[in-house]
Amino acid sequence: MIAFHGDETLRAKTIAQMAAHAKADQIVQGRYWQSDNECACGDGDATFRGCAVGCLTHDPGGGHHLYPTRWGIPEVLARLEDRVFDGLPAEQARLWPCRFLGAIPCGADLSMVWPRFALALLTDPVHGVVRHTREGSAQRSAVDGVAALLRRQIAGDAPSVSEWIAARRIARAADAAASAAAAAYAASAATDHALELSKTIAAAKTRPPTVEEAMRSVDAIGEVRMGTASRGTPIGVIMNDDGTPGPLANFVSGVVEALRKQADAPLSHEEWARRAFGKAGGR
Repeated sequence: MIAFHGDETLRAKTIAQMAAHAKADQIVQGRYWQSDNECACGDGDATFRGCAVGCLTHDPGGGHHLYPTRWGIPEVLARLEDRVFDGLPAEQARLWPCRFLGAIPCGADLSMVWPRFALALLTDPVHGVVRHTREGSAQRSAVDGVAALLRRQIAGDAPSVSEWIAARRIARAADAAASAAAAAYAASAATDHALELSKTIAAAKTRPPTVEEAMRSVDAIGEVRMGTASRGTPIGVIMNDDGTPGPLANFVSGVVEALRKQADAPLSHEEWARRAFGKAGGR
């Protein structure tokens, strides 16, 4: 399989079709190919707009599978194009399909583009996943194992299906271990920073907090939020089982409210205690 089946006319026509869609503001995120306004390409598909893939295939379901037969482009690259498109700001997304297609030389063999791209995603020293693993960890072993298979594939020694399945099994086990570790870390972080918050509130019983204490509380709040939201780990002390705010959520909310008020005008220690402890349960 070669790009555009070696047909320069097909390549030019394909890029022109996407340029027409872009000019008519028909390239949009969040849909494949759905009715919206007049189609620019003049092929009878009136009142339609779509994404990078949908505007090319005119398939309401996406039509990624059509890329190899119609344009000589591997399906995995159609899915990569789609994913990048959805992650771009709207104006850049509108231009992305023409940039993507325009970067593909007519007659190019694209079979090794995805393996090389995937290898870079895993191992690039600046942006790769490997940067987020520790030497000797299960996660590092999983990354190294998949990277080794990709290097073999690029070199022409295609790994067997059983080897890919084994690598996937190892990666899933490493992911489960990482999730458990993240939950333990988040719980520990929430406890540590709750203590920091309590020091500030305790001080507020007798005096307003100093600037340094206030900033320490802000830092602690940020760390607690990072320890839960970024890892997707619910902590019972932050949220109750029924979804209502838990003790620490109320505690943090009270501190934030007091800190914001303190920025406008100094609070007395009575006002600090009322705002913070009131949120925490009215003590």
